[in-house]
Amino acid sequence: MIKAKINGNAVSIETSWEELSFKKYLKLLERGIGSENFQVKQSDVLSVMLDLPIETIKTAQFDGLDPIISALSFLYTVPQVDEYPKKVGPYEIPQDVTHKSVEQFETMEKYINEAAKQESMVDKVKPLALYCAIYCQPLRGDYFDEEKAIWLSEKIMDYPCQEVMSAGTFFTLKFVSIKKGLPMNYLYRTIPLRKKQPVLRGLMRRLGSTRHLITLRAIWDVQIRKPFASLFGSSTQK
Repeated sequence: MIKAKINGNAVSIETSWEELSFKKYLKLLERGIGSENFQVKQSDVLSVMLDLPIETIKTAQFDGLDPIISALSFLYTVPQVDEYPKKVGPYEIPQDVTHKSVEQFETMEKYINEAAKQESMVDKVKPLALYCAIYCQPLRGDYFDEEKAIWLSEKIMDYPCQEVMSAGTFFTLKFVSIKKGLPMNYLYRTIPLRKKQPVLRGLMRRLGSTRHLITLRAIWDVQIRKPFASLFGSSTQK
């Protein structure tokens, strides 16, 4: 965190993907930060990061504005997504992740299918918190309960963005692995390839109706590597 003052009031701003909440990440996407043709403005970014109206940000008197802008450079770095995450918030993820009931598996399938019908990337990314909740809710010895999982997903929105994205993507691929009988290592090796690659085309045919799920593995490249690079007019490696 970096500290500064706005109109005489002390504030703290996140300076890393480990500190940024998943909820704030979604707000950045909702503001259009994440569209290739969008001209990113510091007022938009600071409005989200400080949870203040844009007009307030534009006219506010900052004590330490330059260090804040420099600290936000993490937004155009590539986050280190853990392919096999160990935790999300206070929940430790076991090495052998398994479904505890048919209801849990079918609930996961239901929400994954609903997300596939969404048009915007925000609506596709947001359910990652729910996927985490569906797996984490029964981890502490409780029976799976969809209502409890939905309640937990709201809390997970405040967990670190990097953890939620890593765990949510992992749980999604775990579902694909079980549904289609494909090893996790195979999915991780194949999905990052460009769609023109023959191996990936073959995987998409094999996934059939669940092929839309591979887009989740590429979210980081599509929504962070390229779009946030425009924050300071920088370019990143494709």
